[in-house]
Amino acid sequence: MYDTMEIKQNPGAFMAHPGWGRGWKGILNGVMRMAFLLGALALLYPRGAVASPVAATDADYLASVEQSAIQGDPEAQVNLAMMHLNGTGVPANPKLARALLEQAAARGNPLAQFQLGSLFDEGVVFGPRAREAHQWLLAVVHQGSGLEAQHPGIRVWSLLKLGRQWQEGRGVAADPERALWAYRQAALMDAPMGQFYLGRMLGERNLGPGDREEAVTWLTLALRNGYGEAGEILQHIRTGHPQERREPAGLPAPPWQAQRTSELSLGMVASVR
Repeated sequence: MYDTMEIKQNPGAFMAHPGWGRGWKGILNGVMRMAFLLGALALLYPRGAVASPVAATDADYLASVEQSAIQGDPEAQVNLAMMHLNGTGVPANPKLARALLEQAAARGNPLAQFQLGSLFDEGVVFGPRAREAHQWLLAVVHQGSGLEAQHPGIRVWSLLKLGRQWQEGRGVAADPERALWAYRQAALMDAPMGQFYLGRMLGERNLGPGDREEAVTWLTLALRNGYGEAGEILQHIRTGHPQERREPAGLPAPPWQAQRTSELSLGMVASVR
């Protein structure tokens, strides 16, 4: 008979006992030995005494990402940046996160460009940098409508943020026509918020029947797509009462899956470079 210390030193010898494999009695004997072995090991190695395979996997993944980032892989740089930004698996380090994002963005990575544009626009982590935000968001838009196939939503979201900047004159000179263009592109990609912003801006401008009709069209579509605030603006436009503007509390993560559309108004894209 084996004692627990012998099992700990050589568990394989326990399973190689001569009684293993001799008919059904040998099989039963083996099963009983296996149960005893598992119980003994549980006593010898309390929970937490053995390194977690998940922790080892995480460490291997982190080492792989860091190595790829050092070698200049933009996707790895974005992944590592977001880990340091959120303090996920590594110490939070916004300064390093920004440096990694800027390296990846300079290499044309759209996710890095979008993250920088959004973070600079919100101003929570790096402070408000509206001009830099505008440049990076514009870089995302310039990558074209084909970007949506690989990264659904980020081009639409960039257009919405750019529209707000042009409409409010944040980081750039106020430009209502370019704001309308950005909102229209987002609206054509079936983004309810783009449809709402476009309809509301046209309703506020109200230069004639054409603006009013288009405003009603887009706001109706936004309402059908679940953007409830569009109903209030529609009511104001139809009754002729001036609407009270109520801005959404920031721009949440896009709830839609943007659809690929043909690129419209290429002349406008070229003009804003």
